[in-house]
Amino acid sequence: MTNKPHTIFIAVNSGFGARYLLRSDILPELIAAGLKVVVLSPNADEDYFRREFEAVGAVVELFDFAACRRYFLGSQAQIFLKELRWYAMPGRHDQGSLGARFKAFENICYAQGPKARLRYWLINLLRRPLMRWRWARRLLVALEERCFVGRAHQELFARHRPGLVITTSLGYFDYDQYLMREAKRQGARRCAVILSWDNTSGKGLPGATAEHIVAWTEIMKDELVRYYDVDPAKVFVGGVAHFDIYRHPERWLSRADLCARFGLDPERKIIFFGTRTPNKFPWTPDYIRLLAEAIAGGRLALPCSLLVRLHPNHFQGDGRGLKFQKVLDQYQAIQDQYPFVAFNRPRILSTKLASDMPACEIVDLASMLAHSAVLVNYYSTLMLEASAVDLPIVNFIMHAHNVHLGAEDRSVYTLEHIVRICRRGAERTAEGPEELIAAINEALLHPEMRREGRALVAAEELGPNQGAAGRAIAGHLISLARGEA
Repeated sequence: MTNKPHTIFIAVNSGFGARYLLRSDILPELIAAGLKVVVLSPNADEDYFRREFEAVGAVVELFDFAACRRYFLGSQAQIFLKELRWYAMPGRHDQGSLGARFKAFENICYAQGPKARLRYWLINLLRRPLMRWRWARRLLVALEERCFVGRAHQELFARHRPGLVITTSLGYFDYDQYLMREAKRQGARRCAVILSWDNTSGKGLPGATAEHIVAWTEIMKDELVRYYDVDPAKVFVGGVAHFDIYRHPERWLSRADLCARFGLDPERKIIFFGTRTPNKFPWTPDYIRLLAEAIAGGRLALPCSLLVRLHPNHFQGDGRGLKFQKVLDQYQAIQDQYPFVAFNRPRILSTKLASDMPACEIVDLASMLAHSAVLVNYYSTLMLEASAVDLPIVNFIMHAHNVHLGAEDRSVYTLEHIVRICRRGAERTAEGPEELIAAINEALLHPEMRREGRALVAAEELGPNQGAAGRAIAGHLISLARGEA
């Protein structure tokens, strides 16, 4: 069977993958170049998804999660090997992200009893040679690539015969590894387009190998070399496709339109609050109420409105309704009580593709950040986007809830991607309510503070080709498909 060099598989296993590869400039550029693009997604049977991408010329096929899950869960060896990979990366000692995860794993195992402790001891024993020796890491990945292919998508490969398969990970996102392994078996080249800024510093060993990788930044490229044994010649540094919007203010909503949409007073400054996922932070409504009371009580230096963006995970279903409805009810009660508080509820399109949102969400988020006076969040990717529009950043840590978080509040200081932001002086961290109010007041009165740090973040963490990264990445993928790179 001869592969078709102008046929590409693009696999998306989350809405964030769809945002990056399909709702940026990447997909339209690939289609315009005359390539046949086959999008593989677990929600290929949902009408909105099929209509949206078939309308621009793509073919939509099923990324068969159910078959992959059955295959994976039917093998205790695969389950164990994946867990082993998850806790092993090059280096004789744990670095920040991996170390924090492995410590949490240890605590859980010791709490669960003798059987779990034995699993921890075995993982700890076997991961040490993987961390120390490259040949051991390569042997493990080669073993899985040979023995655990899956074949769930064999018919799709036979029908379309792709020359290039694109995933959003190095085989650590379910179930990229099976597509990558099948691609190797079928003779198709593999390209991993790294999805997020923390994906190269703490995801463990890859589940497959890729001939080509697209990274955001030179920093990410360096991490791929150090933590994944990647040949630097394989890595193309292209920038961040879905951040292109931050260099195109002509596409943003005007401040007047933004305030009208959320019922905000245009004369007030906007505090933008980015929430975390509610399964880890169910008490975030307490902090929203705290800020609302501070505004109502005149404790802020300037008249303000509070615009809260809810994390997409707030809208997960549980088969009977919304899983976090009680948290959402708390938010609604705050909005009913305080007219200057508004909530941005992302529109979730799919019941099968997690966090899938329409393309307009990219514009909406950029507009909210661009017209705000300060960002309040907990060390999220929003810090990068805020830096792109020179928005002061306040991170909050509330130690009163450490009983729930375990060591997470403290371990965040060891995560490589977070440490870089803090070292550049791009943000201020507030520990406790009083510091949070003081930090917001500082940002309101002196927005010029930490501007140099934010500029460094924008220059180094948003990568090259700002405003045109989607086109640059697409150009590279076109070259790969045509065999020119």
